[in-house]
Amino acid sequence: MIKTLCWNARSINTLGSLERLQTLKKLHNLSMIAILEPFADNSHLNSYRIKLNMENACCNSNGKIWLFWTAEINLNILESEDQHITGTMLHVEIKDKFLITIVYAKSCGLMDLGYTSQRYTWCNQRNEEARVWKRLDRAMVNDNWLQGIPQTVITHLPSVGSDHCPLLMEIVDKVKQPIKYFKFLHCWTEHEEFNNVVKACWDRDVEGNPMWRLQQKIKRLTVTPSNWSRTTFGDIFSIVRHHEERVRVVEEALIVNNSAENRADLHRINARYIKYLKLEDFILKQKTQLQWFKDGDTNSKYFHAIMRGRRRKLFIHRSV
Repeated sequence: MIKTLCWNARSINTLGSLERLQTLKKLHNLSMIAILEPFADNSHLNSYRIKLNMENACCNSNGKIWLFWTAEINLNILESEDQHITGTMLHVEIKDKFLITIVYAKSCGLMDLGYTSQRYTWCNQRNEEARVWKRLDRAMVNDNWLQGIPQTVITHLPSVGSDHCPLLMEIVDKVKQPIKYFKFLHCWTEHEEFNNVVKACWDRDVEGNPMWRLQQKIKRLTVTPSNWSRTTFGDIFSIVRHHEERVRVVEEALIVNNSAENRADLHRINARYIKYLKLEDFILKQKTQLQWFKDGDTNSKYFHAIMRGRRRKLFIHRSV
């Protein structure tokens, strides 16, 4: 699967926007990120490329479009104008080369891919009767795209960090069933119950010769801690997605009824969502055992290889 993100961030300089991008990049294993209206000098492009753990970056002449992509993508820029960047794109998971254009303008002669999730992508963030919602951000394709890649899904993500919703594009080529292996998480050892769980598992009697007993005890230890972890910690990735869905539902409720109560609910759920995003970050540090996992790390090739495997296991196909 290829995942790309297009977001009218309305300034990438704010800490909230940058953290949101870094989180979405890790959460969705993004291969490409297009930022509209970054409101930053083009000389800072490479600095943000490093902070987003991307191998490549470019921008158009007036700085209204910033484009970042990973080593998975071979992108050849054909045109870079004030209102668009156009290039040919080849991804390691799709054999066909196709044309992609990031537009900061009105598009004609193309078809709207539609969307899942909430209806609108922009809000002026004003109170009560002055609040306005519109669907300003869209993904547009031609007939050849629909014929070659019909399994393209656009999702409107919650508008945290900007007045525009990020647009997540998921391009499905084929679904691979992952092989599950035992993984020991360092955070287990910090839990007060962990030593007792391991001891109780190891001390359970096993009949047979010494080598057979050892093999059975080790085999059991690959199952018991994992089951205990699911009960104690839960699936942090699912929890993050659950809270993202809650943000979406509350945003839709606010669109229907712009009340003070709904606005307070949105602020409260946004805070919990951000809290669990930070917790997910912590769990990923434990799972990947990467001491260098921090903003702006340059060892991105290895990081992307690890993250691609993690995120691919979380894929759930959605039909539009």
